[in-house]
Amino acid sequence: EKDKDKDKDKKKVIKKKNNKANEKEKKEGKEKDEKKEEEKNDEEKPKEEKKDENVDINVNKKEDEKKKETKDVNKEKENIKVELECEGSYNNVEIRGTLINSLVENGDGWNKGIPMIKDGNKFKYELTLKKDNVKGKDFRFKFINNSSSWFCGPNYITVKDKNDDNNYIKFDNDGNIEMLLKK
Repeated sequence: EKDKDKDKDKKKVIKKKNNKANEKEKKEGKEKDEKKEEEKNDEEKPKEEKKDENVDINVNKKEDEKKKETKDVNKEKENIKVELECEGSYNNVEIRGTLINSLVENGDGWNKGIPMIKDGNKFKYELTLKKDNVKGKDFRFKFINNSSSWFCGPNYITVKDKNDDNNYIKFDNDGNIEMLLKK
């Protein structure tokens, strides 16, 4: 009888183990099914999300472009471009004077110049100045050729300062050019 009881106990233990194993398998199977379902849903979601991301990216790009355009327009409003040119059969020409003080290294535009760009017999340069720095002010400038001879541009207004002639530019209170070219 003890042997029978032991056999019964063993069978119960085996049955419990089998039940636990079956439950575990069922649970794992259910989890696998749920996982497959999630993966299936996830496979479908990224497509939708990607579409949304692309839309967001495109919207962000457009917003960034608008911001950049606005910044460019604002910069344009903050700056003024001054185109200077002169003619001559020189090797090189520099712009010098108080007009370029803010653009040269040591802040002294009479001693340090900005080289102009040579195009045949013409020399050109476009200065970009901050309007806040020039509002309501006037400046003097000259050209220097081959680092030796100073001269005034014949197309620009000239003023006499002490014993020296200099080209002259005047800005209005908004920072726009008021006087530069001879009429």
